[in-house]
Amino acid sequence: MHLCVVLDKDFKDSEAETKWEHDPLPITEGSGSPFIWFGPEAQLFDAPFRSDRNEELDWTCHWFLAYLEDAVMTKTIKPILGFEWGYVMNSGKVTVKELKLLDVRPAWEQQRGLLEGQFGEWKYEAVDREMEVVLSKAP
Repeated sequence: MHLCVVLDKDFKDSEAETKWEHDPLPITEGSGSPFIWFGPEAQLFDAPFRSDRNEELDWTCHWFLAYLEDAVMTKTIKPILGFEWGYVMNSGKVTVKELKLLDVRPAWEQQRGLLEGQFGEWKYEAVDREMEVVLSKAP
């Protein structure tokens, strides 16, 4: 079972005032779950959307691929990978930022407090140092 946690931040004014937020899908908001989707295949899909395309915005997302090693029997989350992506809106033009692979250990640790504060009934474990992740290019 693969699960996705999405956190984002909008850089509208100054970075010093900007905080990360949990970014649920509208249908999962209020569900008590930090995940926006889950399933047997790990997939990342998101798209830049704002109803006001003339808004000035620099949006960044941290997306974590995580798993529950007990087949969704408990609420203990273990991260596997982290990615960063985003977009910039300026004068009606949307520019998508390059997808980046995050160093998952520090990125996850940076976000754990936010998740624990918002979804306290879940347990957020550290990255498993024994797990080996092999990345390959798509055919």
